[in-house]
Amino acid sequence: MVVPFATLLLREQPRIARAVESLTAALPSYVRPAAEYALNGGGKRLRPLLTVLVSRALGGKDQGDGVYPIGAAIELFHVASLLHDDILDNASLRRGREGTHIRYGVPRTLLTADAMVSRAFQTLAETGDPRYMVCATRAVIGTADGEIMEIAHQGSTEGGLESYFDIIAGKTACLLRASCELGALWAGADDATLDLVAEYGHNLGMAFQMADDALDFAPSSETGKPEGGDIREGKLTPPISYHMESLDAPARAEFVRRFAARDFSDEELAELVRAIRAGGFQERTLKLADSFLDKAAAALEGFPAGGDDQAKAALAKAIEFVRNRSA
Repeated sequence: MVVPFATLLLREQPRIARAVESLTAALPSYVRPAAEYALNGGGKRLRPLLTVLVSRALGGKDQGDGVYPIGAAIELFHVASLLHDDILDNASLRRGREGTHIRYGVPRTLLTADAMVSRAFQTLAETGDPRYMVCATRAVIGTADGEIMEIAHQGSTEGGLESYFDIIAGKTACLLRASCELGALWAGADDATLDLVAEYGHNLGMAFQMADDALDFAPSSETGKPEGGDIREGKLTPPISYHMESLDAPARAEFVRRFAARDFSDEELAELVRAIRAGGFQERTLKLADSFLDKAAAALEGFPAGGDDQAKAALAKAIEFVRNRSA
């Protein structure tokens, strides 16, 4: 029987948590409390789980703790990027908790993120295989590029969905792709298989962000997040882009002006959220995400035989997890 992906996430949490704790314990004492606080913030730990599952699906051996520190390194990269995000966005909360930079201050939080990235690179360097470092460096640079592009495009409607794709390919898909590639490296995959793994991870990451952006317009009672935050932040996501395209020329020009100024009142924002829901633009975004998930599924079908079939089935379940996510 194939275990539901959400159940598998919970089942693997203890081993992933131990690996993360081991890496965190080696951080300088000045930043360790902030790192522990950030890393224990309730994240899904999806990225290290993908590292473990891809390795198993391709016949990799755990060799004791084996692949878990590799996955933990990716989690450190990911959480470090969130620390930077929250500072840049001046966000007071992260997953319903006080932001790390609010609790520990901006200087210590920035140093914490830097120390986490350094510790993660050290872990990958200790494998002795430079390909791990190349993979992670490409992902970290790509993530930074995506974040830079997002900031540069705040309030802009230029470029439409093509610019959006470029942004999320960096800020979200890069690390998910790297999570999968590192698992494949641990399993000793050949170049052709690495290409399939990269395709799977990239498309899963693209769809993951699109689903997240659709959820921005779901009721707060369902997600625990404010509704329509992307409008207030000037991020042109698919639901917003589709809404804009549905307007007549005068209304569209006015929306573009107000979106650039980011001066919507609470009442106007609530009305925009209602219009996006009524227009079916959340559902249209999820259909767009489905097109990327179909590509991820096609790549997964090409994985070579001989690995753990249960792990491969779990990777298929990860696609369904993204397709049906509600938070």
